Amino acid sequence: MPSHSAHEPQCGAGEALPGCYFDGVHAQKQAVMLQLTPDGIGFITQQGEPVFWPSREIHRPSGPDDRLILACGEGGARVHIHDQVARRAVLQHIGARGGWRGGAGEHRRLVFWLIAATVSIMASIVFLIPALADRIAPLVPARAEIRLGEMVDRALRERFDLVTCESEGGDAALAQLTARLTALHDLHVDPQVGVVARDQVNAVALPGGQIYVFAGLLKHVDGPDALAGVIAHEIGHVAHRDGLRNLIRAGGTGFLMGLFFGDFIGGGVMAGLAQASLMASHSRQQELAADRFAAQSLRALGRPTHPFAGFLLDLGAQDDGLFATHPMGEQREGAVRALGETAPVRRSPRAEAATAPLLADAQWSDLRAICDGGAQPGAGADVP
Repeated sequence: MPSHSAHEPQCGAGEALPGCYFDGVHAQKQAVMLQLTPDGIGFITQQGEPVFWPSREIHRPSGPDDRLILACGEGGARVHIHDQVARRAVLQHIGARGGWRGGAGEHRRLVFWLIAATVSIMASIVFLIPALADRIAPLVPARAEIRLGEMVDRALRERFDLVTCESEGGDAALAQLTARLTALHDLHVDPQVGVVARDQVNAVALPGGQIYVFAGLLKHVDGPDALAGVIAHEIGHVAHRDGLRNLIRAGGTGFLMGLFFGDFIGGGVMAGLAQASLMASHSRQQELAADRFAAQSLRALGRPTHPFAGFLLDLGAQDDGLFATHPMGEQREGAVRALGETAPVRRSPRAEAATAPLLADAQWSDLRAICDGGAQPGAGADVP
């Protein structure tokens, strides 16, 4: 029991249910005798004022382990109980009568702060991380984005056992088509386009410029112009750094710290980010911007846009493949239909010669057969 001076009241000195009362207004403590009643605790102050605390309003503020501290309602009044026998008796008495619930005001404050904390966390997820992604992505150096893209690429290959198709004629045709498209734009990275041996009708652009066209898509398009539109669309995502934005959103603040301090990354985290990069659904704004980028590219090459638009509309009703990650939506569908209805521009014979087909028939055949030389889908998990 704490020692007291001769002028201080002796609290908890072995008497039955002794306590020290602080009225919340003055610093002086008062020795009181606590009376337990069926409804709570009562005592009389040194000024002769009776005080009664109902069990349902009594709560326990935090304090030292050598005493039991009681409070009632929202005021600052406290009772300190040092005597162990008295402490046990009060705990049993109040606990058995459903006490320790705190006052109504404290409950309201607790509920308020719980709700406020939940709203704050949800707001961070819904608004802060996307806002950071949109602000941070343009500031990331191209070298850092390329390095990140290489790490995502390696993780994707390990996770999904991706196999890149190669053939002399197909590689040459794809390189020619890609070069004509990338030469139109001043890009912060140099896009690299490859074909992977997967049957899904899909294409994906990773951070840093790596673009994969799935073999299933290559078999589905009806000509070089439609394929050029798809590749130009993915180059648009690269130019707008959409893959980096989506990856930042998927990785959250931990990823941002790794991005700027160099510790990207446990293998499990990178595998998750790689899968998120592959499966992330672009926003409607991102898709519309990439569609416009593709249309501008095709027109700059003097090529029609309706093959690309027709390909998109043909697949628009599907829930998987390309539109699992490139959602159509009504607004985009309307824009694509308008794109497909754009009339071809009449050109002079000289201009027509300058805008010859993007690939000769033989080159197109070589490109479509690029995966027929033995490359097969890996035995790992299917790409979503």
